[in-house]
Amino acid sequence: MKNNKAVKVLFIIDSLRIGGAQEILINIVEEINCNKYEIMVCCLGGENHYTKNFKNLNVRIINLNKSKYNLLTIFNIINVIKNNKIEIIHTNLFYSNLIGVIAGFLSHVKIIVHDHSGTTTDIFDSYFRWKLFNKIYFSLFYFFLMYVDKLIVLTKRDFNYYLDNSIISGRKILLMPNGICINKFNPSNEKNILRKELQITQDEKIIGTVCRLSSEKGMESFVAAANNVLTTREDVTFVIVGDGPMRDKLQKMALASSKPQKIIFTGYRSDVPRILPCFDIFLLAFLSESFGIVILEAMASGVPVIATRSGGPAEIIEDGIDGFLVNPRDSEQLSEKVLFLLDRPDVRKEVKNRALKKVSEKYDIVNIVKQLEDAYAEVSIQDN
Repeated sequence: MKNNKAVKVLFIIDSLRIGGAQEILINIVEEINCNKYEIMVCCLGGENHYTKNFKNLNVRIINLNKSKYNLLTIFNIINVIKNNKIEIIHTNLFYSNLIGVIAGFLSHVKIIVHDHSGTTTDIFDSYFRWKLFNKIYFSLFYFFLMYVDKLIVLTKRDFNYYLDNSIISGRKILLMPNGICINKFNPSNEKNILRKELQITQDEKIIGTVCRLSSEKGMESFVAAANNVLTTREDVTFVIVGDGPMRDKLQKMALASSKPQKIIFTGYRSDVPRILPCFDIFLLAFLSESFGIVILEAMASGVPVIATRSGGPAEIIEDGIDGFLVNPRDSEQLSEKVLFLLDRPDVRKEVKNRALKKVSEKYDIVNIVKQLEDAYAEVSIQDN
């Protein structure tokens, strides 16, 4: 994505592994005006799952192949900034935000920090097991935020946190939720693809989820809720799409349930937009979640959503109107809400229609990128 007259923007991210922040970055790059902005992506290291996606968009990727814990990576980023005459850096994710801000400050370029992690303590604890390290990180990060030109937050909760704690000036904070490419998700898509593949009969309802199988996703509650439902209903199958470190443990839990054949693990799939409309209900059991882009994807696919009050989901969903919310770690509530929706097709239809309207009006990536481009234009004309 090269244009000699365009403003040069460097996105910095921890890794290109499967994740919400990486999906958002792809969505932004796909939609951004390449006549105005020349995009490059700098990856600290780690997995490179999305490399092909960026190359297909003619976006140059620089993988530093460094540990995200290594502060000396700052100097590698400074070299990238200087060698490519970068004008704006846009940092993403925990470690890249700290390392990128320091590199941007030392390089005298415009700095935009994208806080994908949110501000709830349980999210922070999932990154750091040592309180001292945690304290040092945030002391450094909050100090350097004074040199940031714009801080992007995903939710009102995060906006108020930074404002109420006087961490950064309110005029520098941009409340910009994540967005999706609405056209990629179609409620009218073929709904029997998954049934044929997994041999699920037409008279069964599919309760599905899509997420990384890690501790913060609350999948133990999901499996427990599935078992509760399956003790009373024969016409239901639960489908878990995704992979991660907890897969073996969750599969053992499923095998110990009353109907283990009714809890199916598909592993990672790249065709999520194609299979989402196959679900009758979308169920998320997150313990902590800064936003929850998969909720938008389910909504746009015409699937009613049940999620937990775990951060971001509570700001996306209006309980009982365009989705349903329950408390984290409460498998009883999850199963009760599933059983309620199974018995009320009229409610499922009403909720689905309201959710479709909301996601198209509020979370279309076209409108989100317009906000971002306005922020780029604003910081570009500010004095250093």
